[in-house]
Amino acid sequence: MPMRPTPLPPHPAALEEEIDLQHRDFQRIMAENGHVVEENVTLRRELAAVKDEIHRLHARTTDLSDRGMKLEVELCDAEPLMVDVGQLRSEFQKLTSLRQDLSSQIQGLTKDTSNIDTVSKFIDLESLSCVTKEEWRQEWHTFKKTSTNLVYSKAHISLKLRYAKRCVIFIYDMAFLDRGFNNTQCKS
Repeated sequence: MPMRPTPLPPHPAALEEEIDLQHRDFQRIMAENGHVVEENVTLRRELAAVKDEIHRLHARTTDLSDRGMKLEVELCDAEPLMVDVGQLRSEFQKLTSLRQDLSSQIQGLTKDTSNIDTVSKFIDLESLSCVTKEEWRQEWHTFKKTSTNLVYSKAHISLKLRYAKRCVIFIYDMAFLDRGFNNTQCKS
């Protein structure tokens, strides 16, 4: 078989140029590797920060969930108070209506008393000459008795009004005390 010619070795300048190209590629790859390492370190730090944030948010979520359950229990405890408040409102409306009725009765009695006083001022004793003294005394006693009854009725109605006001104040005070007592029980 014929012998083939052996190829010539490459020229040293070409080899140097090849080595120089490889050296530049190696440096570029090293620089890129350095950037990748820096990015990896930064990403690890960010990942740790995100994990910490997730743990913090989980704890916060648990805390909010616990608070929500406590509020739900307090709301359930407050339902009877809401019924009491409704009853108190109804009672307050009844007492307000009673107060208005009593006020109108007092006004009527005051008007009647003033009318009686006015009439008594204009009674002409001479026009009563046909009436006997005894009849006149009886009428006068009846008038005085009616006038006194009106004054007592007015005083009684005034007392009822004061009592109604005190009842309303007492009911509200009890509701607020009860509410405060229940709130302290829930907290402890």
